[in-house]
Amino acid sequence: MRLFLAINPGENVQKKLHSLKEEIIIKSGKEITYSVKWEPENKLHLTLFFIGEIKNDIYNLLLQALSGITIPKDIIFRFSGITAFPNLRNPRVIVAGFKNDDGKADNLYKDVVKVMEEFNITAERGFKPHITLGRVKKPIKISNEVINEINTSANDYNFTSNGIELIQSKLTPHGSFYKVLKIFL
Repeated sequence: MRLFLAINPGENVQKKLHSLKEEIIIKSGKEITYSVKWEPENKLHLTLFFIGEIKNDIYNLLLQALSGITIPKDIIFRFSGITAFPNLRNPRVIVAGFKNDDGKADNLYKDVVKVMEEFNITAERGFKPHITLGRVKKPIKISNEVINEINTSANDYNFTSNGIELIQSKLTPHGSFYKVLKIFL
């Protein structure tokens, strides 16, 4: 089973980010519509840790270990702007970036990493809080002017989290489907 841990920004922020995505499409032109596979509104989440494929026999042990993590209350994520990985000149993934100023999110990530190490599961990369809006299928360039204009006008995308979700991702020819297996509060 393919799993990851995520922080749900809530429906309100998902709707706002979906509108922001629409604004990117309108201001960037038709090409971006066909060059990017955009995430649907209900799948917008902040990935805390990608676990990957695990065998069913360790699932319950993993659940038990994750249940031992103390989840900080009121983790505030502050919107830091639309950007792309690795960069806007050669985008592979278009994201909404977020920051957590008090270190609660980083500490939670470190606690998750410790648990995952018990199962020989290592992080793909460090923790950079973001919500994936779309994955680039064909090479495109995104105008810095468009992104700057959107980022200047964007407001109220901040959100507060009080828990994390263990999500199963099923890959199909029609895309991935998510199922929340457990919520840790």
